[in-house]
Amino acid sequence: MYYREINVNLNSKLYITRLCDMIKSSNKNPLNQKEVYNQYLSFKVQDENYCISILDVKEIKTFSQVAKVPNSVEFMTGILNIRGIVVPIFDLKCRFGLGKAEINQNTVVVIVAMKKEVIGIIVDSVSDILNIAANDIQDSNTVQSSISDDFLHGVAFYNGNSYIMLNTDRLFGEEALRAINTAKKYVDNHQDHKTVMNSTEESSHSQ
Repeated sequence: MYYREINVNLNSKLYITRLCDMIKSSNKNPLNQKEVYNQYLSFKVQDENYCISILDVKEIKTFSQVAKVPNSVEFMTGILNIRGIVVPIFDLKCRFGLGKAEINQNTVVVIVAMKKEVIGIIVDSVSDILNIAANDIQDSNTVQSSISDDFLHGVAFYNGNSYIMLNTDRLFGEEALRAINTAKKYVDNHQDHKTVMNSTEESSHSQ
């Protein structure tokens, strides 16, 4: 599989649908553990290449309206209702300490499984699903990065490009879990907010 950058717009939603189908297929039929390749979803944040294990990815969505939660952590943009599940949406750029993401028609939300929770992370664009050989992965200290080493799993090299591999459990740890619990309690305790949550679900389905 070769590298290609895909900006998400009205003409590339079909690509996202196909990419989601590939993710579902990969999760059902992961590569044989005896093989030396693993699959990763690659994406960009502020012109930097990143990737996460395809086994952690549930789906990809274009950004839609989110419901705000008062007093939440700075890097939580809001919450979405995805098929009846409250999904916190986190700003990856903000989590890196690089300022807040600029939301536009190309903004993408990657839905990720984290421990026992499901979260969404905002990225600038998705790229591809990569088959990366184990010997193409190096320690994160082999390249310079503007983000904390605590968030990194390593660095992968693929078709002449480097990809910073993220550890989602460390990237969204206890602080994020507390934010998730706060968001769920807020929705349960505020009937007016449930209406907003319903509207986000309708908006998401209409895309």
